[in-house]
Amino acid sequence: MRLPVLDTFLSTVERLVHPTEKKQFPQESAAFEKSGLYVLRKSENDFCVFRCGTAPDRFGQADQLHVDLFWDGNNILTDGGSYLYNDELHFHQYFMGTSSHNTIVIDDQDQMLLWRRFKWLYKTQALIIEKKINNNIISGYHSGYKRIEKGIIHKRYVKFNTNYLLVRDQIKKNQNSHRKIALNWHVNSDKIIVDKVNGNHEIKFNLNGKTYYLYFWMHGKNGFNQPKIIEGWMSRYFGQKENLKLLQFELTTKTEIQFVSLFTKSKMTVEERIACASF
Repeated sequence: MRLPVLDTFLSTVERLVHPTEKKQFPQESAAFEKSGLYVLRKSENDFCVFRCGTAPDRFGQADQLHVDLFWDGNNILTDGGSYLYNDELHFHQYFMGTSSHNTIVIDDQDQMLLWRRFKWLYKTQALIIEKKINNNIISGYHSGYKRIEKGIIHKRYVKFNTNYLLVRDQIKKNQNSHRKIALNWHVNSDKIIVDKVNGNHEIKFNLNGKTYYLYFWMHGKNGFNQPKIIEGWMSRYFGQKENLKLLQFELTTKTEIQFVSLFTKSKMTVEERIACASF
């Protein structure tokens, strides 16, 4: 005679191995505040993910204010991933560090200071400023670079719509010292074409038969140089890495600066871009 508890156990195992139904989760914008991840979604295949939140422990990556973008099911703007924890040190530092993420790097340094392989020193403080999840708008800031200049902070505003993603970056500083500011976008595309239209940069790139655009301009400084296309890395699966194009906008300044990046699904006129960039 079998005990009732055994029947209950076997029944539970059977449901786990052969589930009778799959649980459906709603495909909508959501905030995961404990992990510092915010999903802005327009459809199942069109969404972006924003990272902002003080790291709860010493593990993780120096990735504050990173943005991932998916359009038409394509991962347009990508995260570097993890790759390996015991490979050559320069690979480990790259994938753990700020340079493998879609955010701003100051003076070629990470947002936190990596000690040995896994411990971060000077833990970054990050906070959400504005959160309108239902309207697909969010903004936040982090102060990870205060160890190299007192009072310096990076603010980022994100607005996601059906046909565009607007990212507005601001570096606020109160000291009269020169800093190298680099905005990195890891673009998942084999071919990137850079043009300058009406004083603003227009970048065209392709992925899986689709063409996408990036319009870039800035406030606070003139004479910005041509963006660089650099070889980067991406690791979608643990232990595997592949080459990826890194689009970098870089300048040296001692004043506050503001970048505007407008990603679109189609070519836009100046008037359309201005309309998208307005608050």
